[in-house]
Amino acid sequence: MIPKEINYLEVYLTFRCNLNCDYCINKFGGLKSRKEISGEEWVSGLEKISFQPITLGGGEPSLHKDFFYILNNLSGIDLLTNLQFDADEFIDKVNPKNFTFSYKPFYHSIRVSYHVGKSNPKKLINKT
Repeated sequence: MIPKEINYLEVYLTFRCNLNCDYCINKFGGLKSRKEISGEEWVSGLEKISFQPITLGGGEPSLHKDFFYILNNLSGIDLLTNLQFDADEFIDKVNPKNFTFSYKPFYHSIRVSYHVGKSNPKKLINKT
């Protein structure tokens, strides 16, 4: 049981990222070299948690080999991403009903992180 005072839960599907920022918090402590669990294991484990929303983060969560499987087999989720993936593929493959919009207007169920020196702000805004 998750205590009532906890109001945010984020899981890192992977510690890998496609931006390689010098200031990345995941570079320390060997986190990038950890074994990743399968999408089926993520879904099985997260279904047992009675807490919503659960933020899927990382590294970059879209780099997980089972990214679309995870998104389409969980509900009550949201996503924190650098948005470097193919947005059209995402739109085609993901059911938007699985995302939770319960914290509007404070934040949206898909949030995009800007990475100084690695992201092009104009392109990122347009893609968002």
